[in-house]
Amino acid sequence: MEFFRDMLLLLIFMAGAALTLFGLRYFVYYKSEWIAKLYFKLNGIKCGITKYILFINDQTSFTYCEKGIRTDTKPSLLFIHGLASNKETWIPIVKDIPNTYHCVMVDLPGHGETICNETYTIDSFVKALKTFIDCYGLVETNKPLCLVGSSMGATIAALFSARYPAYVSMVCLLAPPAFAWK
Repeated sequence: MEFFRDMLLLLIFMAGAALTLFGLRYFVYYKSEWIAKLYFKLNGIKCGITKYILFINDQTSFTYCEKGIRTDTKPSLLFIHGLASNKETWIPIVKDIPNTYHCVMVDLPGHGETICNETYTIDSFVKALKTFIDCYGLVETNKPLCLVGSSMGATIAALFSARYPAYVSMVCLLAPPAFAWK
């Protein structure tokens, strides 16, 4: 009798393991974006990153994440993601920056959760970034920004700093494209 009980328990355990594996396979194959979102959300919460939405008007809003405290002595760091990416891609970098630095990661129009009804060109991204900075109040006269951009975000950061030099104190370009955007 004990043999049958042990076999039944083993069968139940194996069935549970099989269901777990099939469920995991379903989520990995069909819902992989959920896993990535959960990973970024948990990492963001763990390192003190908070998500906000800045409403500009009825047709435009920016979603951004923020970490750290704004101070009079240090510039804010604004992180600009690349093409087909979003603000969460900066979390692995920003999590290691001390809270004494104010870090802002913004979703560009047409990316992530930012809503904007316009064409998506480098010029429009630069204009949208200026709108975000002005409406948020990131730049004060004595405290320009430090822009950090990767890939297409590096192009946007470079063009933004060329057009609005009073807004920028430093620029960090990570993997900028080797061709000119027109």
